[in-house]
Amino acid sequence: MKQLETLVNFGMNTIIRVFIALFFVLFAFLQFNDSNDNILWILIYLLTSISIIAKNRFKFLIPFILSIAVILFIKNVNTIFVATCIQDEVFYEMGGILIILFTSYFNLRDNNSINEI
Repeated sequence: MKQLETLVNFGMNTIIRVFIALFFVLFAFLQFNDSNDNILWILIYLLTSISIIAKNRFKFLIPFILSIAVILFIKNVNTIFVATCIQDEVFYEMGGILIILFTSYFNLRDNNSINEI
């Protein structure tokens, strides 16, 4: 009975991970219409998707994603403080950064890979 429970929990966890990873692939696909920095956002969304699927196979991936997210966050905060006219895209990007940060946090917590780095 315990083996069946473990198998069901593993299967549900895998299904949820694949579902969330597919959302990030969709987010990456939607970035093709952005003219400014679409390559960077496609890269970060696809890397986040890979980190969700691969779990803790690539130990460098989550810190790399977090580094890119921090750089984008600093760029957006600088734009908010310096720009005379703030566009809506800055706030959309901040939402994307928050989603990536939440996903990376749960990925690190679930994998416990922060202790292995």
